[in-house]
Amino acid sequence: MSSLSVAVVLAPSSESELLAIPSGAPTWIASAPELESTITLAKQLGLPVTELVPNGKSALEWLFNHLDSVDQHHNEFSQDPPYSKLLVFGVHLSAAVDALLSPFGFSVTMAESYGFSAIKYAARTSAV
Repeated sequence: MSSLSVAVVLAPSSESELLAIPSGAPTWIASAPELESTITLAKQLGLPVTELVPNGKSALEWLFNHLDSVDQHHNEFSQDPPYSKLLVFGVHLSAAVDALLSPFGFSVTMAESYGFSAIKYAARTSAV
């Protein structure tokens, strides 16, 4: 099933935060002890969960190390229509985040209470 939104959860999240994820949107969650209850809650809410192995020292590094996999699973080469919105929980906007997102075609980012959201308007600027 394709979805225009994809969520990446890298920090413990409450039910009210997870309800920001559209129903049926693929939800990638870091498989870490502190996120076990978030994984359980996301599944109870009916979100299709994929667990990712956190590799790195911070949530930003986890995002950096997994965004290419997330993109490959949901981009224009993998689903029709491709995803166009990314919801990231547990990482806040910064210059490093903007630099990470740009090669994937994200051109608009917005701070959210849970982290940030990003929208793809631009075509890819480089191969990833």
